[in-house]
Amino acid sequence: MIAASNKNLEDEIAKGDFREDLYFRLNVVPVKVPPLRDRIADIPFLIQEFLKTFAQNENLQAKEIGPEAVKLLQEYEWPGNVRELKNLIERLMITIPDKTIDVKDIPEPYARRKTPGKYASFFRCASLEEARKEFEKAYLAQRLAEHHGKI
Repeated sequence: MIAASNKNLEDEIAKGDFREDLYFRLNVVPVKVPPLRDRIADIPFLIQEFLKTFAQNENLQAKEIGPEAVKLLQEYEWPGNVRELKNLIERLMITIPDKTIDVKDIPEPYARRKTPGKYASFFRCASLEEARKEFEKAYLAQRLAEHHGKI
């Protein structure tokens, strides 16, 4: 049996909202799958697979998606994870008459570009050392830009 939850089951057990005995029966081989927003490199591959599969299953002409549209979709947070991406691609396959899906075809809220806070990228780093390196790169790039590339 494979079971999935978007909740922390240990917390749910502590609150009395999930049976502990059931948890231990299901938790034989736990598999942690990070949310799609943490796996943005997977998005182009998933899009291609969904385009191909939907075209085959519904006997539709295959479509492509432009690279800028893919970049835009990689900027979305994907609270509904892979299922939300799949539903969007199916919607675009049905509603877009052109052979190529472009940025102009991406509806709200997916078309909204993220405007990350000043420090948002540093908090995505796995370690303090990695965050320091990212800060140093950003700092030096900013300083170079301020002085038009003159050191």
